[in-house]
Amino acid sequence: MSSQISNLILKGIEAIATEKNTSIIVGYTFTDDEKTYDVIETMIQNRVDGLIFSNQQFTKKYRDAIENRSNIPYVLCATRSLGKNDKSAFMIDDLLAAREGTNYLIKQGHTNITLVAGTIDQEFIALQRVNGYKEAMEEAGLNTNIIDAHGYDFNSGKKVFNKLLNSTIDFSALFCTSDELAIGVMHRAIEHGYQIPEDFSVLGFDNIPSSQMFYPPLTTISQNFYDIGYQSAQALFNLID
Repeated sequence: MSSQISNLILKGIEAIATEKNTSIIVGYTFTDDEKTYDVIETMIQNRVDGLIFSNQQFTKKYRDAIENRSNIPYVLCATRSLGKNDKSAFMIDDLLAAREGTNYLIKQGHTNITLVAGTIDQEFIALQRVNGYKEAMEEAGLNTNIIDAHGYDFNSGKKVFNKLLNSTIDFSALFCTSDELAIGVMHRAIEHGYQIPEDFSVLGFDNIPSSQMFYPPLTTISQNFYDIGYQSAQALFNLID
């Protein structure tokens, strides 16, 4: 998860914690599986009153670590368990958002839209965004084309654009599943002499602050991460009370 995203989420959580006169402990894991598990273990050992889990994927391993070893209430923030309907999960509908983003590009007249995916594995959010893109393209009678960037960050965006240049993929628009990925794509494209949006369009996902600092400004699907953090913390306090 981007540091810009986690900072916005944390501000929302802190707002509720301040209202409740409660301290928070933050564990940064950078989506590393073992670090994430160790942080959960540490929180349990320190007998925290509740947990807010905000990571790329809430796996069975993490669920079992919490539920089998403690009675600590928890909520999921900007994530969800794969294949499980979590009532205490606070996030946008990624499938719907990806459909709407793809339809936006189609309405702009694009027919060759390539999805630049941070990952195409079984991670829940990635699947939702990929499937939303596929559904919109298929409904419009258009061929899908997906390229795996193997990451959501700026450098992954630069690398994947190199792959696109060396491929036979024909595109008039690139729909990137994160803003940092999109900014990396745009940066490398401009280095190669392309003009955006004159040569092709780029659509991002998240609306992080830096998306409007780049030139040209990035068109992106917005998520209110502050509000997501605020709502998740509010729900956790309701469970604790």
